[in-house]
Amino acid sequence: MSLIEFAVAISWAWMANDRKALRTTQGFTEVPKTNVYTNKRIFCHCGRLVGNILYYTRVGEKIKVTIYYETLNAVNRKFFVEEVRPAIDYLWEIIDLDFVPYGNTGKDPENENNYICPFGDKQCLANKVQACAIGIINEGQPPTEEVKKGVALFVHCMFKNKKMEDISLVGPHCATLDLFDEWPSIAECVAGVDGNKFTDQMEAKTTPIKDSLKNDSLKNGLAVQLDSQPITEEATQDLVKAICDAFTGTEKPERCNVAKGAKVQLSVFYETLNTDTRNYFDHQLQPFYHILEDIVDIDLIPYGNTQYTDDKFTCDSDDLCIANRIQAVVVNDYLATKDGDEVDGPSRVIRFIDCMSTHKKWQNIYTAGEQCSNNYLPPDVWIHILTTATSADGDPIYLTMREKTDKVNPTP
Repeated sequence: MSLIEFAVAISWAWMANDRKALRTTQGFTEVPKTNVYTNKRIFCHCGRLVGNILYYTRVGEKIKVTIYYETLNAVNRKFFVEEVRPAIDYLWEIIDLDFVPYGNTGKDPENENNYICPFGDKQCLANKVQACAIGIINEGQPPTEEVKKGVALFVHCMFKNKKMEDISLVGPHCATLDLFDEWPSIAECVAGVDGNKFTDQMEAKTTPIKDSLKNDSLKNGLAVQLDSQPITEEATQDLVKAICDAFTGTEKPERCNVAKGAKVQLSVFYETLNTDTRNYFDHQLQPFYHILEDIVDIDLIPYGNTQYTDDKFTCDSDDLCIANRIQAVVVNDYLATKDGDEVDGPSRVIRFIDCMSTHKKWQNIYTAGEQCSNNYLPPDVWIHILTTATSADGDPIYLTMREKTDKVNPTP
């Protein structure tokens, strides 16, 4: 049995006599013997779990991972979203990332200050934005690990955003996230002489790679080099595996033992209007979900202590039942990511639940629900959510939450 075959279920404090009890069931399969998961209650060690995934003490030097690429390229976008982000999240302590945004860009033969890009001027601009971000941090004192990671997340953010070609929108948005807040400096660089200077540096790094491949262009505008090893396509197809195979330290990250594409099933059982639930979503799940999303399939079950007798649901209060049902409808309708969604389903639903839980008027479920729906869910869906939750139309959805909860049946 592989590590990732085991599933966990987190059950919340719905037990009548122990509202503060937070329990998990390690059910559904035998728990494999690993240093991360063995005999650990996932809720109690959720922060530890994230830490174990991300941070290791290593013996051995970091692997230099140089990525030659170009922006506004669908192949490159897929690579950064599916391959580079997991490497950032799970292998950061064993890699030294070097981004080279140039790809198959060329110089204008009639004006050496202009560039010609395969996907037009917008691609040239996006390349220059990233070249400036990288160039700015590398001037002067060597950047800290925090700053280097911030730039890596900035580059990933631009690729992940479906409106990447709108630099005036995506650039400031991505530059103010995570650990990197340098948009004014980037914008000044792009508009001035430094933009060309840093782009020329990227050209100078890329040209020898093209020469080594005996080709005047990069396939799909993308190439990856690990240390000084010859460039192969394997690293562009499974970057994490390529890094893990190249690492010579004494202890490989746990991620190296996980099959690509395999995920843990994480089911969160909870009830609304509950302080412990609020703390969990606000301090555990919402802040860390972006780290876990590549290895977790998440299900949210807002049912808790609800009782069902004589075809009627009862809770400690009417508002509790309605709040549970509102979130059940949201989970049912919006947890799955649909084509065309700008934000993946689990992220928006988790943010909606966290918003309802932490809203300054959280006890007024209608006000909090409407505002949080407007902030995080598709436009104009609140009336549908509320109507479904407060009518018989919501009963089948809530019964599904009951059935899932009854299957786990955590011990009080």
